[in-house]
Amino acid sequence: MSDIIELNVGGTYFTTTAATLQMDPDSMLARLMGAEALGVTRDAGGRLFIDRDALLFRHVLNFLRDGVLRLPKDFAEVPQLLAEARFFHLAGMIKGIQAAFPVESVAPDVASVDLITTALRNTLTNSLREAQRKVDYLFSSSWGRLAEELLRQAGLGLRTFELELVGRSEPEGRLDGGRLYTKSEVTPSFLHEVKAFLSSKGLAVEISEQKSSLLLSW
Repeated sequence: MSDIIELNVGGTYFTTTAATLQMDPDSMLARLMGAEALGVTRDAGGRLFIDRDALLFRHVLNFLRDGVLRLPKDFAEVPQLLAEARFFHLAGMIKGIQAAFPVESVAPDVASVDLITTALRNTLTNSLREAQRKVDYLFSSSWGRLAEELLRQAGLGLRTFELELVGRSEPEGRLDGGRLYTKSEVTPSFLHEVKAFLSSKGLAVEISEQKSSLLLSW
């Protein structure tokens, strides 16, 4: 593979090197340079096509080039950029954003979890990019992180996800694997409240009171 790589990100062209894209070996961009690149989408000019926001992608690319995050103090699209860092699996960039901006203090827009069901449906009908766009702006909230994880599970062909609720924990809303941390005490009534909420969003939910968990399916 040539060391010079041309990308088409949302209709905007970028030129970089394979070494830059491989700066984080665990990232999605690094995987594009490996064996997984065989199935990637290319535009009419042969460029690797990535259906993401080009204005935000320049920050992603600059982070890979420099190894540090350089953003103005009044940068207004922090949640959106955090969503991009999570989409590309850039752990260093995620930490840099969270250290520089109080994104985790953004209050969750729990009503927007309605988009989880739409996202999953689109994923299962091979419209992953459209599904991803529908939940991008939610990623700074606990429900957004749950939406992201359900998307990932659905993208792997899975149709169930066990969510364990861990009570009396800080910070509120942290999602770690299959565990969602909450300040509330996880009582049977609390489990049923969460079940009712997620069921109203189109997910099938079964409760395991013994394990303080919910089995979600779609």
